[in-house]
Formats: sequence, structure tokens, C-alpha cells
Amino acid sequence: MTRPCLAILTAVVAAFGLPGPAFADRTLDSYCSPTGDYCTGIFKEGGGTKLRIDTFSLRGEYEVCVKPPRHPQECGSFRLRHKGHGLYGSRIDWIHQFEYWGKGRYTVRWGFEGNGLGRALHWSPG
Repeated sequence: MTRPCLAILTAVVAAFGLPGPAFADRTLDSYCSPTGDYCTGIFKEGGGTKLRIDTFSLRGEYEVCVKPPRHPQECGSFRLRHKGHGLYGSRIDWIHQFEYWGKGRYTVRWGFEGNGLGRALHWSPG
């Protein structure tokens, strides 16, 4: 997670008295909007790779598209869940939602109501 993104998220978490971003040291790639109203990330948890979004400004369904190496992109829709104090978020285990096509560089993009959220993020599953 970039330092400005982590700083914004940490400040918001502290202001609302929420648990801190325990995923920060296991982040493979992440992005936070310049205003800090949403953050997306890929991180390790429990031996797996999770795709995460946290937001103060979005509600309802969002889209995640994963592009494996040398194969077509797959997309799925997921629901943002209320986490308390005006924070919404979602965390999905990518291997249970998308097909594994072997080693290589995978790309993930988040979207909301037909618009892309931030930049594409990348990781290489083991």
C-alpha cells in the first residue's frame, strides 16, 4: 500500500475507532483514490490471495475483472457489505471466484456502475 493511501486509511480508521489495517504488511499491490473515498488491494491472508475494496462513498454492487496470463479476462459482480461507521467493503478469495490458469502475472480491475475504479493491480500467484 502506498504511504499516502495507508496514511489516509489509517487516519480514517483512527477517527472512527475501527480496527487498524492489519493487511497492510501483506499487501501485494494496492490503490487508494486521491480523495481517499475508496481503496482497492490484493493481499495475502490465510495462505490465499484476497481481492479487497473498502469505501466510504460507494454502496451496492461492484465488479471485479481478473485477467490471467495468456487467457481471456473473467468478471464477476459482488456486493459491498456495511462494516460499520459509514464504511463499506468486500473481500473475496480470488481462487474461489475466478479460474486459475497457472503461474504468471495476473491483472485485476475494479469497477462500479460501468466506471473503472483506479488503476489495474497486479500479482503473481504461487
